[in-house]
Amino acid sequence: FPSDSAVIENPGTAEADPIFELTAKEKTTFAMVATGEDGEKYNMIGIPADDDVEVVDTRASVLFENGSTIDTWQTATLEMVDSHFIDSLDGVMGTDDAGIRPSSWGTPRQKQRGAGVYKELPNPIQDFEIESTFDVISSREIENWRMGIMFWDENWNNLGMIGLKDNSRNYRRRVPLARYGPYRGSGRGSGYLIGDADRIDNAREITLFYLRVKREGNTFDFYIGEWQNQQHVRNWQGTYRDVNNQYSGKLRYVSLYITSYQDRPLPTRARMNSVEVFELSQTTVDQTPYILYEGDTVIFDHNNSDILVNGESRMDLKDFGGRFFKLMKGYNTITTMPDGAFDTKVRFRPRYR
Repeated sequence: FPSDSAVIENPGTAEADPIFELTAKEKTTFAMVATGEDGEKYNMIGIPADDDVEVVDTRASVLFENGSTIDTWQTATLEMVDSHFIDSLDGVMGTDDAGIRPSSWGTPRQKQRGAGVYKELPNPIQDFEIESTFDVISSREIENWRMGIMFWDENWNNLGMIGLKDNSRNYRRRVPLARYGPYRGSGRGSGYLIGDADRIDNAREITLFYLRVKREGNTFDFYIGEWQNQQHVRNWQGTYRDVNNQYSGKLRYVSLYITSYQDRPLPTRARMNSVEVFELSQTTVDQTPYILYEGDTVIFDHNNSDILVNGESRMDLKDFGGRFFKLMKGYNTITTMPDGAFDTKVRFRPRYR
């Protein structure tokens, strides 16, 4: 679109199903795409903020790392990672200018070997969210590796972990991992909400995963999605309510590790593109929260009746009155709101009959 409004020609002889892609240029509380001279048909997520309502940011970034400052992190010890699986951590964590990855993998022993680092947050936080993208190229079945983000309270009590592994020498395997609390073995009571039962065998050589953990109050929410073609083609979710407040300490430390099994061939790429930690806060009745931030992408998919935010289906954000409208044959006036908030693209397949 040249601006917030554009005239789109549908050259077909029938209606078409558009797919709108909006990339945020600034923070906003809603995103809307409408058609018609008066915008009588629209689709929308979020809530426009009234003049008498305070707009608030419920997600404040307190830590961001994409490899550019990885040298400011401290070297982790085995006690700061999943040492049940790792017995050598003398590698060096570095960067390839696109993310976080080992510059050396260390000494092979009996278990996993690699690199680990940790960072202390500026201040401990109660409600938090951690998100990351893991970018892997691993083509040989014999390759065996493990990547994880662990999070700890002020006394180094492990609040949980989120990660990805390949633990097979017979398959190109991808196993998403999410656990509340410290490692307690496998099976019932282990704390794993996403794990071995969720594995993908014969996976694609190039795989990209989005990982997120959120704790609000006493509830942990985990989400892992596999990226393909701008959307999550698979996803795994898990929720744990810590009714006994065993893992209620404030988040203070975050540790990262990337490892490979013994002296097996190394994956071509095992990288965390970025890791970000947010402090979360709650809104009151007279406040409206931001739901999109600069760089976020919203796809209104009117072909598949879905709404994606950064690849994740977010139909829960859809406005009740919104509709998956069609492009009429001929010329269509399309408008996006808020004014100046998005760079917009649209694609559709003209129909002939």
